[in-house]
Amino acid sequence: MMPQVIAQSADPTTVGQQLLLAVRTADSGQLAHYRQQLGAASPGWLEQGLPDQASRLAFWLNLYNAATQWLLAADANAYRHRQRFFARRQILVAGTQLSLNDIEHGILRQSRIWWSMGYLKKCFPPAHEKRWRLPLLDYRLHFALNCGAASCPPIAFYEPEKIETQLALAERVFLRSAVQYNAADHAATVPKTLSWFRADFGGAAGIRRLLQRQQLIPAGEEGSKVRLRYAPYNWQLQLQNFRAD
Repeated sequence: MMPQVIAQSADPTTVGQQLLLAVRTADSGQLAHYRQQLGAASPGWLEQGLPDQASRLAFWLNLYNAATQWLLAADANAYRHRQRFFARRQILVAGTQLSLNDIEHGILRQSRIWWSMGYLKKCFPPAHEKRWRLPLLDYRLHFALNCGAASCPPIAFYEPEKIETQLALAERVFLRSAVQYNAADHAATVPKTLSWFRADFGGAAGIRRLLQRQQLIPAGEEGSKVRLRYAPYNWQLQLQNFRAD
């Protein structure tokens, strides 16, 4: 359910939701207002307003998805140079310029090095990253982040008090739409994202357990031996891919 527009000064969770709402409704005035509030806020406002795992997870998911949309709506050609686009620091948060990579790999993924499949962490992350990052890495973030590509999961509005239910739904919907099991070959074709961040899922064995929990491959020993194939990623730009609910 989409949040309602509000005009007064707000807490970080509300600002994140309102930024995403402004993107969805193409409300440039509200977008500018909340971007200004987010950039001019103090680090203390952010830390006090996001005291736990649930609030941080909801805020940074909403902000990442909103920022990707507003940046690409302003300059779709930037997507031709994706590595540069994701690395460019152009999102002002409490006085600090962040990139999409900073949010995804530094804050949401606990200072993981993006090219390491989740197996390596930064030795010396910046101070703001250590202050703001999540206490725990939740692999389900990969079913919630939308980087603008056609292969990305659809965007939803995340709320701290509902985050567990929302992420469980995101996981179920995304995997059931993207995974194909071939019983004759005893192989499952899965999203490329699971390969890129395989350590976040517990490696190949963790991916198989995840597919078993979703009843997408056989249970027990038979499922533990399923071969994994990774589908090509469709990088075609697809904006405004919001989940219907």
